[in-house]
Amino acid sequence: MGEIIKFVYSRIIFLSLFLLATDTQALIECYTYFDCPKDMCIFPSIVVCVRNQCDCVEMF
Repeated sequence: MGEIIKFVYSRIIFLSLFLLATDTQALIECYTYFDCPKDMCIFPSIVVCVRNQCDCVEMF
């Protein structure tokens, strides 16, 4: 009985840590286009500075 409670408790802790880690959104602050990393986006997109945050925008 005690092992089952420990197992369930450890799963709850593990899942809550996983959800907290994946819930963060990595935003890169910028003031100009040159502040953004060039390798941030995949090819059809380009990096732009929009509202002081780097963002990927489709070229076509």
